[in-house]
Amino acid sequence: MSKTLYLHVGTHKTGTTAIQALLTTQSEAWAQGGLFVPRSGRIHDVGGHHNIAWELNADARYRPAFGTLADLCEELKASPHAVAVISSEDFEYLYSDPRALRALKTAFEGCGYQVEVLMFLREQGAMIGSLYQELLKHGLDKDYGALTCAMVKRGEFVMHGKWRYCLSYERLVAGFAAVFGEAHVHCRRYERPVETAFLDLVGYHLTGKPDGAGHAGGENQALPDLKVRALQRYKAWVSRQGVPESRASLGRQVIIHATFADNGRGTSAWGAGLWPRLCGVVRWRHTNRWLQRKKGVRLAPLPPRSVGRALARRAYARLALVDRWRIVRRLTDSARAAACGR
Repeated sequence: MSKTLYLHVGTHKTGTTAIQALLTTQSEAWAQGGLFVPRSGRIHDVGGHHNIAWELNADARYRPAFGTLADLCEELKASPHAVAVISSEDFEYLYSDPRALRALKTAFEGCGYQVEVLMFLREQGAMIGSLYQELLKHGLDKDYGALTCAMVKRGEFVMHGKWRYCLSYERLVAGFAAVFGEAHVHCRRYERPVETAFLDLVGYHLTGKPDGAGHAGGENQALPDLKVRALQRYKAWVSRQGVPESRASLGRQVIIHATFADNGRGTSAWGAGLWPRLCGVVRWRHTNRWLQRKKGVRLAPLPPRSVGRALARRAYARLALVDRWRIVRRLTDSARAAACGR
């Protein structure tokens, strides 16, 4: 095969939004340099090929109008470029579905491409905190402690029956390696700016990017503490009242998109918690040693000397939330009104 297709599978919360914005906003300019970013499967002009992942995962969000795997293959076959990139963090969910991965591999190889899988991995303690904030936006029904316990106990967390987040990275990597081959799965540690590492992997460097590509977009910003706390209170109210998801989602959007003068910057109260990081020294030791041995990726847990500083920052953030409680209550009340149609 003379062509190469880089399949960027995330993972979630590792700068995928920034990578996809970098690629899609300047796709024509990249094409002039030989790097092809297909249109089929992208639900927005700026974004990843999520619809392809949803199709293979039988996700309720899948819409044929956004482009199917067959449409993507037709676009790839017509491309004269030697390199193509497909990106969606939702491909991560397929690690435990070899049937779907084989369908993806067969389709791309049928278009004349050798598939190289790219994934960025994040230290598990930091990942749990960031993932918790993100899943609150989508109706997570567990609190931070319950999510942490599920991750530590099983090494993965499943939401909505289809969204699978695996922090036992040897299982995640092995799922893709079993289909695409060990040598064709490439891992990197998540570090900012993630765009630099990504483009180095595919053979293109930021020094040769199109004008403005480096500023195409940013990573998903973590929610401020005030909004996280408001979402938690709103979630508890939704559970007590039995509000259907179609209405509950309206209230969540009110909180997520609210603007106010004091947005309670900083996420140390609800971000990468100390307890999961300390547990990670033991729980994730095996998987991280395997990752370093097999892929050369070193994920370091929280250094012991920083424990005191982490506790102090966490306590300070929680005290700051007390001073801003009226804002949290106002956000929650606005969300309830939206859910009730008022």
